[in-house]
Amino acid sequence: MSYHTVFTCVCTEFHLPATTQSKMFDEFKEFVRQLVDLLWQTSGILLVLLALIVTGGFLFSFFDEIPLIDALYLAFITSLTIGYGDLTPETTLGKLVAVAVGHIGIIYFGMVVAISTLAVKRTVSVFEKD
Repeated sequence: MSYHTVFTCVCTEFHLPATTQSKMFDEFKEFVRQLVDLLWQTSGILLVLLALIVTGGFLFSFFDEIPLIDALYLAFITSLTIGYGDLTPETTLGKLVAVAVGHIGIIYFGMVVAISTLAVKRTVSVFEKD
């Protein structure tokens, strides 16, 4: 099922006229284009931050002697600042890694939000010209 099909179904459900549907879909396509462009421009930084989160997982595995899959899970949950509490670092070095991974995660996901916001701003400016 294509984006356009899903988009049309949603718009039909809300009884929007075809011209409004078309304009909204054009705006959505422009937003996706802007978002992909910005993500591409910042991909180096985002990949380094993502690699640091994965490295944190390897360090959790090494310092706290937990299975790698659990350590990677812990790293991503920590980077998202969720902290379910089902896994926690037990060693001092593991706790230091958790602090570092948490800070890296805040930067990473803050950048993703900022990039998305800029994509919305650019999309609005494109359609304000019309």
